[in-house]
Amino acid sequence: SFGQANGRMDVYGGIADYSGSLVLELLISESTHVSVQPTDDDLIKVVSIRQQQGQQEHQDGFDMQLASIVGRSYKEVCEYFSKQEQHRWASYVIGVFVVLMHEKGIQFTRGAKILIQSCVPEGKGVSSSAALEVATMRAVCAAYDALVEQAELATLCQLVEHRVANAPCGIMDQATVVHGRTNKLFALECQPAIQKGYIDIPHHKIKFWGIDSGVRHSVSAGSSYADVRTAAFMGLAIIAASKSHDAKEEYLANITPSEYTSRHRDDLPENMLGSEFLKTYGETSDPITTVDPNKIYAVRQCTEHPIYENYRAKLFSSLVEYISWKQDDEDTTARHSLGELMYQSHVSYSKCGLGSPETDRLVELVRKEAAAQEQQSVLYGARITGGGSGGTVVVLGRSDEVGEEAIHHIAKTYFSETGHDPYIFSMDC
Repeated sequence: SFGQANGRMDVYGGIADYSGSLVLELLISESTHVSVQPTDDDLIKVVSIRQQQGQQEHQDGFDMQLASIVGRSYKEVCEYFSKQEQHRWASYVIGVFVVLMHEKGIQFTRGAKILIQSCVPEGKGVSSSAALEVATMRAVCAAYDALVEQAELATLCQLVEHRVANAPCGIMDQATVVHGRTNKLFALECQPAIQKGYIDIPHHKIKFWGIDSGVRHSVSAGSSYADVRTAAFMGLAIIAASKSHDAKEEYLANITPSEYTSRHRDDLPENMLGSEFLKTYGETSDPITTVDPNKIYAVRQCTEHPIYENYRAKLFSSLVEYISWKQDDEDTTARHSLGELMYQSHVSYSKCGLGSPETDRLVELVRKEAAAQEQQSVLYGARITGGGSGGTVVVLGRSDEVGEEAIHHIAKTYFSETGHDPYIFSMDC
């Protein structure tokens, strides 16, 4: 039995997903394929072959007795993999069995041979983990005749990430990998996962590329991403306690920028020690992260980010639709407005502590290239993607040979400066 899933490029929204924001996502051409063959013993034998540009790059293997996970709690399995740094990747595969046992009551009595073939690069912020979870879930369900509705597939895969791999991600990645369509922006309002539809990209006018910075991205517990998420939920708790509770403020994204500025901003400390927060407010409403009493959290900026990002994402969505509708190809005002929204998002990521010198440099190279070819209006904007702290920068530009040449010129310049030859992602699936 087989399962397949593409990676995704976060065009807009990113880390604001856990705060209920609108996010805009694209499938990339790179994909993961998983085959599952049930066996007569109780051994789960996993072989993973990672490929890049059609060439085998790395092969790894992992074996685990089915008896080692049957009857085990999420916490026990999570703790096991937390000690298996070399084989942590296998938690995304074994976690599928664990989640199906706990959430769907499936009784696995036979082991399996599992072969993974993936060309979705790891650590580049393009949802290699979500692609692996979804492809594995599809293959395991087919192999063992397990009935899982399409509507719950993304949620189950997110549980693999939360409860077994111990990565506090939002629903954005899994939902996009499950429901995304080729060459269309997938609009998802993460409250918790309301599909808002698909937005046609005017491919005769604009195109998105992804340029890999070479800095490995991570959203695991203990990462900067986890601290930013924790700080955002601390801010939500402080806002909720500052006035009578408003049901809509279950999500920060439901607060408009003007409401935030006039009613809430002054109530938020710029920074706050975890122990001080716990003493005053107790734990946050986030079931995935915990407040470390010994850490200082950038509460105000991490709270502001999803409020403004949600507003920008809605504007971004409307502008893409407007460009599709507008007949005048010579007027590039809306395209440059899209670019400015991308630059604003990038700056906000950095203020949260999720930037990196390498991704900043890529964005700066886009700015320079755009300025150098201002008369031709070739490139419009760029931003760091996904969970930030490295990974990939998404770039918006003209969808012609001149745009392609500009992207490759940036990649060449980056290579000459850093020694890293960046992988360029195409969203032409």
